[in-house]
Amino acid sequence: MSYKKRLMCMSAACVVSFALAPSCLAGLQVVDFSGGASWRSTDDSVLGNRWAHGIFDASDGVAAYAPYSNSGTTALNSNRMMWYCGTGGDACRSQTGEITGASGPTEVFFGYSFYVKPGASIRGARAAIIGDDFFTLVVNSQRVTSAVLDEHKRPDGQPDPLIVDLAAYLHEGWNVLAIRAMDGYLKGPEECGGGYITAPTAMGAFCKGDRGNEYMFVSGSAMVVPEPASISLAAIGLLGVGLLRRRPPTA
Repeated sequence: MSYKKRLMCMSAACVVSFALAPSCLAGLQVVDFSGGASWRSTDDSVLGNRWAHGIFDASDGVAAYAPYSNSGTTALNSNRMMWYCGTGGDACRSQTGEITGASGPTEVFFGYSFYVKPGASIRGARAAIIGDDFFTLVVNSQRVTSAVLDEHKRPDGQPDPLIVDLAAYLHEGWNVLAIRAMDGYLKGPEECGGGYITAPTAMGAFCKGDRGNEYMFVSGSAMVVPEPASISLAAIGLLGVGLLRRRPPTA
């Protein structure tokens, strides 16, 4: 086989291999949306409602206070635990007044946003998530799940996060993850007592109150691959480089 024909065969194989294995390209994007200061947080329900409707601005609220550990929880990575503590952490103070993050607002909202280029596809997106004591997760204006901590614990009493598949809720362009979290307990037959306030949720009435050491735990990521057109162009570009570098010397 001549040099020219061998090169043509190599180029065809190159294009096919890149088309079948796009994850090998440098354009692969892994979005890490684990809990931390990259999330925005607020105790303003109006702003939290905007996030739940997919309206998000990076300057909204403040960076989530993280890590926001709970001394009674050893099963979770504290670096992925967060809460709203206001500007400078002044909304989370101990009983003696120090800014410690030990006790904060009883209802907190979180927002996180990322961009997926047009034509790109989301090959997978999962999250492990739990909150003390209640949370609702909304992605791009669609409610994904709600849960109460007391119903998701291991036999030893430690929290057992939910594993949630988010791929079906994500799309091209801007994506917004929004969480509403509340401290308290799910309302039983009795009325909320001890100064707790009744709050409506997708799971029924919830007794919202300040019990201290609240937290919101999120661990997750999404894998985004580039659009097919860019894959082909990248393969052709690499082929061109190969032609330039491997052209035999002229007589």
